[in-house]
This record gives sequence, C-alpha cells and structure tokens, in this order.
Amino acid sequence: MAEHKKVRERTKAFKDMTPREKVEQIWAYYRLVLLAIALGLALIIYIIYKIVNPDPEILLNVALVNSLGAVQTEDGEEEDIFNKYLTENGYNPEEVTISVTSNLYLTEDGSGGQMDMATMQSLMARVAASDIDILAGDKYILDMFGPDGGFLEMETVLSEEQMEKYADDLYTAVDEETGEEYVCGLKLPEGNLLTEAGYYGTEVYMAIPVTANEEHIKMAKDVFVYLLGE
Repeated sequence: MAEHKKVRERTKAFKDMTPREKVEQIWAYYRLVLLAIALGLALIIYIIYKIVNPDPEILLNVALVNSLGAVQTEDGEEEDIFNKYLTENGYNPEEVTISVTSNLYLTEDGSGGQMDMATMQSLMARVAASDIDILAGDKYILDMFGPDGGFLEMETVLSEEQMEKYADDLYTAVDEETGEEYVCGLKLPEGNLLTEAGYYGTEVYMAIPVTANEEHIKMAKDVFVYLLGE
C-alpha cells in the first residue's frame, strides 16, 4: 500500500509540474533510453536510405598528385572529364563512378614535412592495396615507383602508332631487379584533358601501377588514352 501511495504522489507531482519541468524530469530519468531510441531510428533511416540510394559502383581509382583542382564551368560546376568519359561510353554516372583523389601533395625536396610523409604513406599503402589504377603527377612522383618495376610497360597501353607519336615524351625507368630500362609512363602532350580541365598547369606525367585492380585494368588503359586528348 505504501508503494502505491508513493506512485500516486509522484504521478500527482508530475501532473502539477510546468511543461518545462516535465521535460527536464523525463530527460533526467529516461535520457539513455531516449538516446538509444534516437540512435536506433537514425540507423534504420540510414539503412533504408542506402538501400534506396546506393553508392555508385567504383569502376576506376585515379590519383592526381600535386593537382590544382578542376576548373569551374560557366555555371559554377567543376569540369568533370571523368563523368564525361562515363557518359560517352554508355555508363550512368549516378550508378557508377571514377573515384578521383586530387588532394595529395608531395614536394620533391621533402620541404613539405608532415604533409609529404602523409602523402608518401598514402600512396605506398594504396598502390600496395591495388587501390590506384592511374597515377599522375610530376616526374619525381613516378620516380618513386618506376625503379621497382612498379608500372605497366607503355607498349601494353599505347598502340604502335601512339608509341611512335609520343616517343620523345615517354618515361623510362631502370628496373632494379633486372637492371634493364623499360618504358612505363608518359609525359602528357599539350592539350591533354587533365591540363585542359585545370588539374595541372605545368607538365604532368602519368602511369598505370602494375598493382592496379585486375578488374580495372582494361578501363585504366582506355581512360589513360582518353586523357591524352586525342
């Protein structure tokens, strides 16, 4: 009986509270439960959203080191040469995408300090994990991986005619294991799409890592040629 009396008294006291006091009372006693319910609802909403609006499938991973970023079009949008490639080749950019990382910066002399270290670690980890299918940047960026036999030979990427056409701009490295020189990259020609889109203002080199995702290799070669701007 005493317990019932206490309950009635608490109920009466709650009824006599102001709206603000009631909110404070509920929050004081039930905040953990309310937070758990809110988090549960948020998780359910997120799952439903992802089911209805799934992330686009990544068909290719491109890393642009020391990029300036894409230029703006007249309506303020970025010049998206990669979405243009997808559209021209029959893909729906809302369903698939080319992932472009353009926030990597690395100095040649190491003056970038922690930023240089972070970029080097990121590049090495991603190359090892087959998470970079096309790598572009300054010549010294390619020098990081070329000597280890780290890039596909250009004769597997370019046609004979293209090899002849760009003969003066081919990037070569010495494979430290074999001691042999091999052609494994290219200084992009004037009018290339990366420069035209504003990603680079000076000369830029490009290569395809040998560790590129096997499922992406065919497209990597195709996009490589596409970026030449022919």
